[in-house]
Amino acid sequence: MTATAVVTTFLFSAVYYAVTGSYYFVDSHVPIAVFLGMHLLFTDPSTSPRSELGRIFYGVLYGLSTVLLYDLLLSANTPGFYDKLLQVPLLNLSVKL
Repeated sequence: MTATAVVTTFLFSAVYYAVTGSYYFVDSHVPIAVFLGMHLLFTDPSTSPRSELGRIFYGVLYGLSTVLLYDLLLSANTPGFYDKLLQVPLLNLSVKL
């Protein structure tokens, strides 16, 4: 899950960097706080998917939702550091699907 989340976020940021010439996040493709969130916040065994396909899909959704929330939070003039937190309860609730 963590690897797919990191790869998804990195790929989005790399494409954004290639198009615009600047990082999507403030200072890097995957900031350290986002990276730590990908390791610690959504890897709880009791609320993570059991199948390998589910884990891949879960990681991709986390990575894409981090990018989406970062943009939404900044455009709403709110702190962008909640981008790695807000999607975790929703993703955990969607594990059964």
